[in-house]
Amino acid sequence: MSKILIVVSAAAVWERVDGATYPTGYWAEELAAPHKRFVEAGYTVDFASPGGGVLQPLDEHSASPEIAGVGCARYVVHAKKALREFGPLPKLDEVDIHDYVTVVPSGGYGPVVEGTSWLLSARLRGLGAVCSGGTAWQRFNVRHDNTGQNRAPIAPMAEDMIAALALRHGWYASVN
Repeated sequence: MSKILIVVSAAAVWERVDGATYPTGYWAEELAAPHKRFVEAGYTVDFASPGGGVLQPLDEHSASPEIAGVGCARYVVHAKKALREFGPLPKLDEVDIHDYVTVVPSGGYGPVVEGTSWLLSARLRGLGAVCSGGTAWQRFNVRHDNTGQNRAPIAPMAEDMIAALALRHGWYASVN
């Protein structure tokens, strides 16, 4: 089948406007849930990072049941395993975006640190980039053409992407 690219932040620390630092990285559920759904649907999933090459840091808040919910451990395990099995992430600028049917940035505060100019690129949006961000209390998933916005949980966004890709390419997609 086709390939999907998940873009993961390499930022480990967010320096806020007041000078305080906040440890950050990728949010486990924002990486694991879409990855799991895409693989189950038959896609090959690759990863890349704006900086490339470095081990991607986990935002430890996404591993805290008090913050991320009681089921967060399964996302941490899945995300770490997926990244470990993939190996060193290529630099986003060195990836041929045309090899992918869509690009999905993984959430967390890391993109705040690195900036999101790469995300807003018309080149990525035109190829199906999806911006996701979450809040802990409601599902809000909007799909329009090749873009989407998710407001937690993230798995329905992945399911909508699979359905949209199936329609675009004339595939049958089964989404649980």
